[in-house]
Amino acid sequence: MDSGDEFFFHHFIYSSDDSSSDDEDLVVAALVVHDHIERQLPQYRGSVPGRAPNLSCNRERGHALLYADYFANTPLFKPDKFHRRFRMARHQFNHIREGVVAHDPYFECKTDALGKLGFSSYQKCTAAIRMLAYGIPGDLVDEHVRMSESTCPLSLYNFCKAMVAVYGPEYLRQPNVVDTERLLVTNAARGFPGMLGSIDFFARLAQGHSPPVNFEINDHQYNKGYYLADGIYP
Repeated sequence: MDSGDEFFFHHFIYSSDDSSSDDEDLVVAALVVHDHIERQLPQYRGSVPGRAPNLSCNRERGHALLYADYFANTPLFKPDKFHRRFRMARHQFNHIREGVVAHDPYFECKTDALGKLGFSSYQKCTAAIRMLAYGIPGDLVDEHVRMSESTCPLSLYNFCKAMVAVYGPEYLRQPNVVDTERLLVTNAARGFPGMLGSIDFFARLAQGHSPPVNFEINDHQYNKGYYLADGIYP
């Protein structure tokens, strides 16, 4: 990257700290990072005409750039940018990544038949979380993590299975009485007395199975909780 390209790159990276919208910031950052990757990667064309390029070099370079951008001790992007683009803090990402790696060997960085390193757990988890966070297909994240369009959905599939297996018993279970009381107190402090929280548990309420809830609004007593969701309560 020459001096002009370096100025262009850093100008856009650090100008993203202004008051521009999240969407504009994300688009600009994605384009700049993509340009940065493309300019630094050698143009592998294979030693024999018609032969595929050495993709293992792309995998390793992709991990190196991703790690330098977000996971190094002094990453290129600040914590607020990490939270915006991953929808979580870095320590939460690492906690999840360590959990799925320990559960499923798929996320381990293995070597292929030629002894070349495969995709790292950072690349696989980043692809999966980006697809979940933004609801986008694999071909919109494959270039940044240097993974094929077909590998990104495979990472997503294995990631979701691992998440359910590892964290489901604690975070995907039905709330008990203690959980309900805690949720009611927390949401009442936020100005929503009687709100149970996530719409994910609405099926139990619809079936008539819900923990006891008692609260008062405008001198009226209510004995059933409700779930706050945009547009369903006129």
